[in-house]
Amino acid sequence: RDVAVFPADALVRASAAAVFCLCRMPGAAAKVIQQALLDRASSDERALNAIYWAARQYHQPPVGSGRTSTDLADFREDLSHCAPGQMYDRLKKSRAFVNALIDKGPGVGNWQFTGPFLCMPTFDVEITSIIEESAKQMKSCNAPTKFGVKVLKQDGTEGERQLLFKRDPGVLKQQLVADTVGHMVDLLFADAALCKHLESLGLDVATFHLGQHRIQTLCPGAAILEIVERATTLADMESTVVEYFWRCASADRPRLAPAFGASCACWYAMSFILGLGDRHADNVMISQDGVLFHIDFDMIMGSDTPLYQIVGSCKGPGRVDFSDIQKVVGSGEVQRTFYETVTLAWNALRHEAHFLVDQLALAAELEDGRQGVSAASFSGSYADEGGMGTTMSASDHFYCKARAFVEDRCMPGVHDEKAAKVIESIARSSAGGTSQVVNRVGDTLHGLRKNQVLQRVLTDATAAVASGLEGGFQVAGSYVGKACDGVAKHFGVQWERESKCKVCRNEVIESVLQRVWRSTSRCQHCRTCGGAICGSPSCCVVPLSQGLDRRLCCRPCADTMDAQGPPSEPSASIVLGVPPADT
Repeated sequence: RDVAVFPADALVRASAAAVFCLCRMPGAAAKVIQQALLDRASSDERALNAIYWAARQYHQPPVGSGRTSTDLADFREDLSHCAPGQMYDRLKKSRAFVNALIDKGPGVGNWQFTGPFLCMPTFDVEITSIIEESAKQMKSCNAPTKFGVKVLKQDGTEGERQLLFKRDPGVLKQQLVADTVGHMVDLLFADAALCKHLESLGLDVATFHLGQHRIQTLCPGAAILEIVERATTLADMESTVVEYFWRCASADRPRLAPAFGASCACWYAMSFILGLGDRHADNVMISQDGVLFHIDFDMIMGSDTPLYQIVGSCKGPGRVDFSDIQKVVGSGEVQRTFYETVTLAWNALRHEAHFLVDQLALAAELEDGRQGVSAASFSGSYADEGGMGTTMSASDHFYCKARAFVEDRCMPGVHDEKAAKVIESIARSSAGGTSQVVNRVGDTLHGLRKNQVLQRVLTDATAAVASGLEGGFQVAGSYVGKACDGVAKHFGVQWERESKCKVCRNEVIESVLQRVWRSTSRCQHCRTCGGAICGSPSCCVVPLSQGLDRRLCCRPCADTMDAQGPPSEPSASIVLGVPPADT
């Protein structure tokens, strides 16, 4: 209803989630919101660009129905028609530039720049030209490419901006999480208690920046990222934090200590609620203004790399570089600068837990779809963790998952004073000596992983070991399979021995130990036809029509049983163990 007066920055951040939700709305409600967005786009070029790219980026999953795809195509066409001639021409130039970038990648001779257009992902400045020689491939695992552009700012001054072109299957989810971080920062700076505390530390809330940045997905698996100026990762710093500040920081050095401590605290609160994982040194950055911030939001809601999953109980639920905090702010100021800021930031965010549930539910749905379980196909009955059948739509399933996680992290209903003691205790556990050792080990192993020569050697060695183990499991599995077949025949069922699920045709494994090096699902068997199926909720279900007989079945058998209805009740003589008279 308030799209016409919505702040431009907030509308740009909300565009991806807004288009996602439009695909789920009933037709009448969706048309009202679509018209409001079209009206805003016709008069606001930033809104036009943000909404257009949001409508272009969605693909299966989670938006999978034919009607939804058609509606999105119609909406994009309406956007083009509502834009004035000059705005539409600039949008076409932006589209041509992006298409060439996706096809050829950044580099000399690959650019297709035909004129000025708004610079993504923030759309707040105008690109006037490309810095031809600026393209540089980074050393991280996905090898993104950094390049520079010359821009014209809104006040008429010229400047340069650095952007990052990245290919990653999870960029759309990362965009949603990055937008959520931007909203969380707004919530923090809208909290009166936290703002008063930051001012007592000598920080100007109006100019204090927490390193939040935008990501704009261009197509499935490709995106442009905003680069925070004058910042470097912990891995590339090549010195201690104190030495880095002394060498690179500006003349305002007294402000660096409280900025560093407060930013560490705010990001600990945000990463704790979001459940950020994979927090190695390449995913944490420090700016020359003293601000520490996080990047790369590929793992959320408690998911993490195998190393951190193993040692998770030792390092706590978030990364805290406590030794650096002590050296920068001083041991006497740690309580006020870090721990008090953590408690205030966490209390400010947990009061908006309902908003975080909605945002994380969208991101969780994208994550599940990227791993091969289409949210569009996940509906109807499925087997929950207790083995009981439940009827739930895909969006409801992910909403419940996100709600349970946020309730665990935000503790709704708990008084602020008690909650403050809880989060301070958790933060102290993350700042303990064991956690610091785990962080250093993780950073070292990640650094070794970036070494391409060593990576090839480890990959070949791992493949050889896995091949030997695979052969051993196949031999052992054949004997175990024969034993299981003998038991199955006793009950009148023949188990199918296949390496692929009969429903989705995805690969399955026979032993849970194989999951150490293979990410495929473990093989299950339908209790009706004996077919091999994976553990996906869209393939392995519990027919709701079977009453108390809660047997796992494949999707075709379950649909057949549900269509036939519940089984007839057994006679009283059978229930009592007495054979019928005609037996």
